[in-house]
Amino acid sequence: PEEAKAEFEKVSRKLEEERKIFKADINKIKTRRAILDQKTLNFEKRKKDFEEHFSDNKRKMENAARKIQLEKNQINIVQNEINNLKKEYKRLQAVKLEQERSLRYFTQFHNFLYSALQYCEEFGEINELISRAEALKSLLFELKARELESSKIIQKIRKSAQLTQLTKTEHLLENFNNLVA
Repeated sequence: PEEAKAEFEKVSRKLEEERKIFKADINKIKTRRAILDQKTLNFEKRKKDFEEHFSDNKRKMENAARKIQLEKNQINIVQNEINNLKKEYKRLQAVKLEQERSLRYFTQFHNFLYSALQYCEEFGEINELISRAEALKSLLFELKARELESSKIIQKIRKSAQLTQLTKTEHLLENFNNLVA
């Protein structure tokens, strides 16, 4: 019995030591599990933040692409207007040249008729022709004014197109900087 008791105490101590080791191991496992849970929460939070940031950047990129497309459309519209105005300008230039040719012809005719009137005032029709020539002269001045106005409009549209291009470039750079950031 003494031996059995000693054996029992020996086994009992071993079991107690193993229980303490097991308890320490369980505590380590619980601690590690808590750390793992905390890291998992941190990872999930960072993953969610990344996904939000990614979707936000994607949305910004899509908005930038839409803006670029709108600006391209606007540039095309302005370019078409410029082309139409250039065509109109060329047409007006041709009309101007024709009017100038007519003016030179009628000015010479006017001078001739005016000199004829000085010698004989019975030429009433000549006076009427002189009036017509003066009307043509005023028409030439009007055409020159329209030409000047057209060139001013073309300059405004060119400036607008340049500003649109600059704005587009600024938007592209801004969007690129936002994407990089």
